[in-house]
Amino acid sequence: MLRFLEDLWSPLPHLEPAPETKQIAQTSDDIAQAVVTFVDLLVPKEQQKAAYAECECRRTENLSNGRPETYRDAFLHLASLTTAGFIVVTIASGGAVKSVDTCKAGVEARMLPRDAARALFKQGMVVVVVDCFGTMSVTVRAWRLCPIRLDVERLRPPAEAAPAPAPISARRARARALSAAAHAALLNGMWGSPQSP
Repeated sequence: MLRFLEDLWSPLPHLEPAPETKQIAQTSDDIAQAVVTFVDLLVPKEQQKAAYAECECRRTENLSNGRPETYRDAFLHLASLTTAGFIVVTIASGGAVKSVDTCKAGVEARMLPRDAARALFKQGMVVVVVDCFGTMSVTVRAWRLCPIRLDVERLRPPAEAAPAPAPISARRARARALSAAAHAALLNGMWGSPQSP
């Protein structure tokens, strides 16, 4: 496993700049907001609504099941919706790497050894770095930040609307009206009362 985040790209070729870095949240902020900011930054506009819905659905499930939400799990879930996937790195105190995981649509999340993480990063995979101790921030790093597409085939289908009631015939509508009137008469005590002389 990586010892420090810089192991992803060190040693750099002579005079080559470091990877692009973009801060998306402070770790004191809401996890859901960090995910939304990531989606706003890297998911194509036409897929953002689906990404928000999927992440909110998962968040709701976690809350209803009493499962705590973590940055690592939230971003790995988002990665599981993407075609290319991305790497999620969590940093422990002192700047050491605590975990390195990746996921993409159709593939289970898995831990990455150092060489595999370096190879994926070199190929252009985006890395989300969660540092709760040092910088207290969530950042995105890549050699070039570019859009990450969702795998639309794996998204949950939208909730089905209740079917519209079938149209009823005039005869059936009249029968319903008569039945409702008879029921109202029963409730009001007007039905079957003794006849006056």
